[in-house]
Amino acid sequence: MLNCSFPSTKYPAAMEIILESNFDQAFKTKVVGVTYSNTDGTLRQNLLKDLKEGEPVYLIRDRKNEHSKYAVAVYNQKNQQLGYLPDDNRLSSHMDMGGETKAFIFRKLGGPSFFERLFGQTGKSYGLILEVTKGNFDWKKVAPIQDEDKKIASRALSAKNLESSDPAKAIEAYLEIIESIKQFDCKSDLHQYWRRVRLPVDRISLLYDKAKQYDKGISILLWYFSYEDVYPPSPSVLKTMQQRLEKMKSKISKQEA
Repeated sequence: MLNCSFPSTKYPAAMEIILESNFDQAFKTKVVGVTYSNTDGTLRQNLLKDLKEGEPVYLIRDRKNEHSKYAVAVYNQKNQQLGYLPDDNRLSSHMDMGGETKAFIFRKLGGPSFFERLFGQTGKSYGLILEVTKGNFDWKKVAPIQDEDKKIASRALSAKNLESSDPAKAIEAYLEIIESIKQFDCKSDLHQYWRRVRLPVDRISLLYDKAKQYDKGISILLWYFSYEDVYPPSPSVLKTMQQRLEKMKSKISKQEA
């Protein structure tokens, strides 16, 4: 597990490479969960009733949400929750990486018609369509993080080149890289979400397996599967690592039999 001085998160970072640029990307989306109540008992429908088109709202990344790892909550200007945006890994990752976001009410839906108001009827439930704009990143903060990440990635490549000629030295290098990445992740949320070098646990566990150092291979894999890695390898690599773990456990059992 991460042992950092700030709350960590288990949610994955964006998988694409982001290049520095000045951009604004706007899109429209509905707000979901508007018929529920907030924890203080406030009906969200009552909050929506008072909103006006063009009014700004605030988007808050909800990393602790138990139902969605991509959750983005929507709040009014009085800090009252109106609902959530539909799951979108691109937006949640953008926010995790420190990207600017702003939103306003593009259209207000539902509510009673003229005749329904005349006869005291409530009409359809209120709904919202937002226009959301994804802004730029704070490149003054991000650039040094990217540079540090690239240096670790260069070390990882050098270690990989040692695997066939000097596997023991490659293992030593990988262990040092793992420690560097752990320290990197603990520096800040931005460090975690801008990391593009992966923990070389797949490579080092393979080397341990080949060297018949099964106990060390098992130990490093068990450690990894308990680590909150925001930039994990692909599902196929994770599956290979899990299979390797089981095989090494089996090999140790046979040795002890």
